[in-house]
Amino acid sequence: MKDNYLNTSTEINLHDTTLYSFTPNTDTLSYRNRFMLVLNKHFAAMPVAVTKLTNQNKPDVSGVSKSITVKESGVHIYPNPVSDRKAMLHFNNIDKGIYAITIYNSTGQKMASQLLHHTGGDNLYTLMLDTSWPPEIYAINIANEDAKQIINLRLVVTE
Repeated sequence: MKDNYLNTSTEINLHDTTLYSFTPNTDTLSYRNRFMLVLNKHFAAMPVAVTKLTNQNKPDVSGVSKSITVKESGVHIYPNPVSDRKAMLHFNNIDKGIYAITIYNSTGQKMASQLLHHTGGDNLYTLMLDTSWPPEIYAINIANEDAKQIINLRLVVTE
């Protein structure tokens, strides 16, 4: 991750959460378009949205990409953010197996789980989200016990 204000770079963990503390000041460059996520030398850097809660406790997702792809895992979810409570999981060149899909809210509470029988290769699966869930950022955990593989994704749910 590149900090354009301090002109520094910080390595982030692609398989877990990386926390980075910063303090904005009166200079708008200390918070506006400050951060860029640099994936590798083959990808251009892209702005990182700083998510904040509004007074209605709805996530402010301005600047969040419509599709977040985790290239290392071969799984991505779209659309992201999702507003109609239906998202698609795209398995790209993933081994055949039974995958446990678990969704957690921002406080770590388990919201839903299901087993997915993946036939291998490239497939799309519908992920239906409960209409009673509040708008926020959810963690999706995709685990294959046989392959000892865990994939973590983030899903932004708006109204």
